[in-house]
Amino acid sequence: MCIRDRAKNKVQRRILVVAPRDAPRQVSWGTSGTAILVELARLSVQQKYHHPIVFMSVDGDTFGNAGLRWFLSKETASRYAGVIVLDAPGEGRDQIPVIDPETGRQAIDPNSKQPMTRPAPDANTMYLWSSGSGRQSLDMRQLAEKAVTAAGYSPSPLPSLRRQLLGLSFTETRGAQRAAIDLGIPAVTLSARRDSQLPVDLPEISRARVRAAGTATLALIGLLDDRE
Repeated sequence: MCIRDRAKNKVQRRILVVAPRDAPRQVSWGTSGTAILVELARLSVQQKYHHPIVFMSVDGDTFGNAGLRWFLSKETASRYAGVIVLDAPGEGRDQIPVIDPETGRQAIDPNSKQPMTRPAPDANTMYLWSSGSGRQSLDMRQLAEKAVTAAGYSPSPLPSLRRQLLGLSFTETRGAQRAAIDLGIPAVTLSARRDSQLPVDLPEISRARVRAAGTATLALIGLLDDRE
């Protein structure tokens, strides 16, 4: 779906928002990315942008991001101001069990008789994946961090210098952002987990994370739209 620019601006660079929809076997696919994509497309119809906004659901993500790579291979890289990928940004654990050291099992609250939990270490973190074998725009990462912060979450820190140097010779990422970065298009993935394949025990959707991811994506679209 493409939201045409309404400002009649001569600049026609597009902003692409992508949600992968396939998953490895035995994994209950994280549908939050698609849900956010559809809702943002609906909301964006009512907005006025300087650039066309393209919302796209892709498959082939588990096969080297084949879907997005195929699409971009038919396009001219210079036509895109940036790519935002939503990779299960709502499937994250806000709470984790409190383990009783004596039994090794989840502790039970003596008053409520309910299983005890505590906030997950990354309950307020939104992970940003920005690796690729092409030259990545640092500005894209900075804009994403600003958008995530505005949504009330903390952006994941940049990899260590050592990992960044290793990445120059060997790129290790599961994110679809790589398909764009490899072509020289600024791109970033928003997720509820570190850069990795979807786990078999994928957490249930967190409403708070879905709201934050939607807010952050909308903010990032706005920042990209205003930049040029």
